[in-house]
Amino acid sequence: MLDRLGRHLRPRRTLDIGTGTGILAVAAAKVWRKPVLATDIDADAVRVARHVVEANQVSTWVRCARARGTEGRATAAAGPFDLIIANILARPLAALAPDVARHAAPGAWIILSGILTTQAAQVAAAYRAAGLYRTDAVILGDWITLAFRRTTRP
Repeated sequence: MLDRLGRHLRPRRTLDIGTGTGILAVAAAKVWRKPVLATDIDADAVRVARHVVEANQVSTWVRCARARGTEGRATAAAGPFDLIIANILARPLAALAPDVARHAAPGAWIILSGILTTQAAQVAAAYRAAGLYRTDAVILGDWITLAFRRTTRP
């Protein structure tokens, strides 16, 4: 989805929620060379992400922090975000919708993955209720990646 939307995206600040190994944060930093905050609830994941960020020579742009969803000082200080990405499961993604919307800058893009196609409607409904509108989707087998914008429909 990042490749697909790349020509439309010009984020000044990116948030990667549930960064895990940090690979999406690294990709965003390499493409746009702008600040990325990579957060994860798991301290071990944050340590791994820091290592991956350093190994990929993007520590100038990527900051890794431990956080639950969008909570914490790091997220509050770094936002609002023009691009929010998350590759976690559908239930936590749906629960995060109001918080994601709160941290999204006007016109922001939100890209969500880790969603089974059978769960897409549930996630899309949560984000629509939070004022974010689905713009695109990519299906790969049983999995779907969804793209949203913080804008009104034309």
